[in-house]
Parts: sequence; structure tokens; C-alpha cells
Amino acid sequence: MASTGPAVLRGVPRWLLTLVAIVAFAGVATWLTHSAWENITSSRQDVGFQTDFRDAVYYPVVALTEGVNPYNPTDYYRTYPVGQEFPLYSPMHLVLHLPLAAVSLRLARATYFGLNLALVLVLAGFSLRLARYRVDPTTVFGLGTLLLLSGAGRVDLRNGEPTLLIVLACYLALAARPEQVGRGAVGVAVALAKPTFGIPLALVALCCRRIRATLIGIGAAVAVSIAVVIPLAQSAGGLGPFIDALRDDLDVTSRSFQSRIGSPLRLDGANALARATGLRPSEAVAGAFGLALLAVGMVAIWHLHRRHPDGDRDELMITLSCLVILVPLFRVGYDMLLLSWPILLLARRRPRDAIWPGRLRILLLVLLLVPVVDPLGWSFVGSILGHGVASNLLGPTALGLCLLAAFVICCLLAFRPVRFRAQAAVAS
Repeated sequence: MASTGPAVLRGVPRWLLTLVAIVAFAGVATWLTHSAWENITSSRQDVGFQTDFRDAVYYPVVALTEGVNPYNPTDYYRTYPVGQEFPLYSPMHLVLHLPLAAVSLRLARATYFGLNLALVLVLAGFSLRLARYRVDPTTVFGLGTLLLLSGAGRVDLRNGEPTLLIVLACYLALAARPEQVGRGAVGVAVALAKPTFGIPLALVALCCRRIRATLIGIGAAVAVSIAVVIPLAQSAGGLGPFIDALRDDLDVTSRSFQSRIGSPLRLDGANALARATGLRPSEAVAGAFGLALLAVGMVAIWHLHRRHPDGDRDELMITLSCLVILVPLFRVGYDMLLLSWPILLLARRRPRDAIWPGRLRILLLVLLLVPVVDPLGWSFVGSILGHGVASNLLGPTALGLCLLAAFVICCLLAFRPVRFRAQAAVAS
């Protein structure tokens, strides 16, 4: 049965709630639009808002249409007014955004910003439906407003990120039932546009024995990638020079400020521990730690699915799946939009089949909410804390540790599903 909302609001006319939600969404969207456009600079430096859209979305597809290899940092810098290299998105990313190459940067930027605003509402509605809430204009615009106000939502809109599309693709794959092979395949294929999302998603789907959908999705992404790589390799002088360009691109990306271990922009598990302990392991060690976390998460999901094969959309499975995608590999703030679905699941009235104690659900809800909301990301909070040790530890370090703690708790619970379910049944 769908949740009907807080009892305190049940006496308020529905049309009034809907009007308030729509006006609130429009107001926040207008504020974000104004603040984003006010901070757009004509400089090719990586400063101001919408630079990620310029460098990682628009000019890469322009380069593809003009026969320039966007994965070659030297050619890319020399040909286009960009401030950073094109990160190693897969060619699927270029195909998905190819229509933007037909218009100017100014028009493409405005179009993509409007598209992202619409996708916020799509994400809100999809998340509400998957978590079994009432889906109507009031709830969709209300949740959409909260997503825009969250740290993850603000950064995504202002920077022009493609994250919303990737998150929706992940949800499509995670929500697909075993017989819905097409939905699962499309979700995996689109998510592979960003390999740091698509690869762990594919592994999660395989652990849940969605083998056919996963292989079809991977096959589709590979076919699209080959179709794009062939002309790029020909223009580069062969496959060897093209691979060399990929290595150069990876090297430039790994040495960038946001990619280095200890960066205040990263929220993944390895970076959170490095910042909390003051240690600075090599990238190889940090990568090995991330792969170990990924392996543990996969085993936990496989074990949970084996014990409860029909529970692929239960609270624990969805929460753990999203955390397996987020925690082991490189992550930044806007990626936290993936937590919308599990947060809504945890915020529901406790279902009869809950496999964790109520207080633990509240703890997990808080651990997931903090990275999404990012309360220290607001300028007035930052001005109060200043730039000392407090802001350094309570900022990105705390957000990453919250994610890591939630990941550990869910992995432990995955190995004890029967015991916790039995306790919930006795309590009810």
C-alpha cells in the first residue's frame, strides 16, 4: 500500500499542496538558473559553473563530429576552448549526447540545463514509484524541490553533469524483474556511458543472476563503442596511436586535483579513510582497497540474493546495491543522487518484512542523507566553520565516512538476513 504522507498535512486541500510544491520547485529552479548563469566565465580555465558541461559533454561530441579525437588531450586542448581533458567516459556517452553538436555552446548549455531540470522531476517520480509512495504532482514536485536544494542536486545542475541520466539508467536496471530483459539491458548499456557506474552496476546485476540482460547491455555498449572508435582510430593513424592517446588521457586525469587521493572533492571509501587517517597511499594501493571493497560488496549481494532470490527490490538489496556502486570507486558529490531511492525506502513506515531493527534503519537513513544533503556545502555554514580542521574533517571526510559506514553495515546485514527477518516478525 502506498504511503499517503504525514498526518499533519491530510487536512490541507490537495490542490493547495500541489500549488505550493510547483511554486517551490519553480522558485528553486529559477534561483539555480540565475546563480549558474551569473558564474559562467568566457575563460577556458576550469573555473565557474557549467565548465563540466563545456569540457565533458559539449565539446567532446563536437570533436567527434569534426573528426578530432576527444580522448587525445593535446589535440583536444589545442582545437577547442576547454579547461580540462575529456574524462574517460565511454563512447556511449558521446552517442547519447551527439544531438547537442548541432547547436551552439550557448544554446546547448541552456537546452541541457532545462533537460536536467526535467530529469530531476523524472528521478523524483521514478524514485517515489519504486519506493511505493504516492506518485502525483504534489509528491513529485515536492521531492524534486528537495533534490534541487540538496548538495548533490545543486552541483549537478550548476556544473552541467550527465549524472541524472546515468542514475536513471541504474534504477532501470536495478528495478527490472528477471523477465524484463530489455529494461535491464537498456539500463546497463546506458550506465556504461560512465564506466565507474556501469561496471559495478553490471557486476551487481550478475550477482543477482540477471545474466542475459547484463550480457545484452554490455554487448550493446561494446557495439556502439566499436562503431565510434573505428573512425577515431583511423583519424589517429591506427589503433596503436589511439590507445596511446587513451593512456595520455588517463594519465592527465589521474594527476588532476580532484582525482588525487586525499582530494576534498572525492567521497569514495579509500579517499575518506586517507583523509581521516592522514595517510596518503599510492594510487595503486588505494585502487586495490577499492577493488577489495567491490569484491566484498559483490559477495554480500550474491549471498543475499541466494538466501532471498525474490527480494531484489527490498530495502537491504537496493541500499547495498547503490552503495556497492558508489563506495569502492572514484566518487564526487553529484554522484550521491543515486541514493534517492534507498533513502525513500528507509524513510517509509517500517514494513513487516524489515530485516533490521528500527533504530538501525534510522542510523542508515542519516548516514545516507548526510552525503546527499551535504549540509556543510552551504556557503553560510562554511563561513561559520572557516577553513580550519573542523571544516576539513566535517566536510568531505565526514561525507565519505558516512558512506563507508553504511556500506559496512549493509554488508554485515547481508550475511544475516534470516536472523534479522525473524526478529522483525517477532516484533510485529
